Amino acid sequence: MKNLFLGMILLSNVVSWAQGAEAPPSPVEQKSYKSKPALAKKALASGKAAVVNKMKDPSSTTFKNLFTRNDWFLCGEVNSKNSFGGYVGFKRFIAQGDIGLVEFDDESNDFNRLWSRDCEGAKLTEIEQILIGK
Repeated sequence: MKNLFLGMILLSNVVSWAQGAEAPPSPVEQKSYKSKPALAKKALASGKAAVVNKMKDPSSTTFKNLFTRNDWFLCGEVNSKNSFGGYVGFKRFIAQGDIGLVEFDDESNDFNRLWSRDCEGAKLTEIEQILIGK
């Protein structure tokens, strides 16, 4: 499942770049990457929408600790009601909302590797703090 997720991300990136979309920064560029307001806002909105679309009760969905990594991935924690009407507790997620991909923390090594690569160590930029009201 994780390999399928990673493969879909790679394929979507290739398609996006071929259509003229801006590519995410390379690992070397990430260290000096400066967030762009339009891209950060898009990543935040599309990532949240993709997560909400995966929930059993979308109207009960709440987020915390949201940030984007290089204006490309949305990382954070989400809580929502299950089929029985009870909240399940906050779980980490990684979303690439522009293509509707969301990966939830299933406590696997695969997810932890994705989190380490795409989310860990990222800090909120000033733009993101304003966008999410921090």
